[in-house]
Amino acid sequence: ESGRRRAAVGFGAKRQSAPPGVRPQTAAAAEEGTSLAKVDHSERNREARRGDGAAPGSVGGAGRPPKQSAKASSTKLFASWPREQLLHTPEIWPALDKAIRESTQTIHAALYTLDQYVLEALTAFLRRSDASTPSLLRVVVDKGQATNPSCSTQRKTMLALHDWGTEIRMRRPFAGMTSAQHEKTWVFDNALFACGSCNATGNSCTKCEEAMIFTRADALIRAQVKHHESIWEDAEDIDWEEFRLKESEVQAARAAKPPRLRRLPSSGSEAAT
Repeated sequence: ESGRRRAAVGFGAKRQSAPPGVRPQTAAAAEEGTSLAKVDHSERNREARRGDGAAPGSVGGAGRPPKQSAKASSTKLFASWPREQLLHTPEIWPALDKAIRESTQTIHAALYTLDQYVLEALTAFLRRSDASTPSLLRVVVDKGQATNPSCSTQRKTMLALHDWGTEIRMRRPFAGMTSAQHEKTWVFDNALFACGSCNATGNSCTKCEEAMIFTRADALIRAQVKHHESIWEDAEDIDWEEFRLKESEVQAARAAKPPRLRRLPSSGSEAAT
């Protein structure tokens, strides 16, 4: 394909400026993180930034954390972490969870798929945002998994993260249905880089054999930050109204299905499940 940005199709939408994550104002909203009916905080924040002055959680009216130098931040943040470590299941998720909770300003992730297993940790990061330490969570996901997810809770998780102010785009690197945004990478505060095979799902984190490297090496962090900026610019915005409608239709179809029958082993009779 040419270097020209592709037009959004299907669930894609016309490119527009997406808001950074800003903490919702009530504790009750935190409990509704997975609800499709909760208030869209990102839209509220977007409207606030269109007004005069700096919106809550913004920096000089820009509404974004200041850019960090990977070299400068790596000397201060995550200093207690090993410079390099290789982890396998089941040690990967505890390390990712710890890194998310120790992040103070930015998380950039490129993921193939995700589900509700990671939602609490990521929304906890966004809930810590305030005017002095605004949080930015930016995620690129695979287009095929976004529009036709293999994880039953992926759409619901993406909607919840979007409502909390997460910037999410979807990407298909090349033409053709077999092309996928298949990497699984994280950059925390431009100070810690994680790269490996583990998806951001409960199944991958707990039931699959996975490997992931965590590193504080400045050269690798800078290279990944540059790469993430490139794929972010190449990715498509999501039409969230259409996305929400699709999830509602899927949930309604599931609710309308008759219960499945299973045969009881002792009597040979059947019971609904």
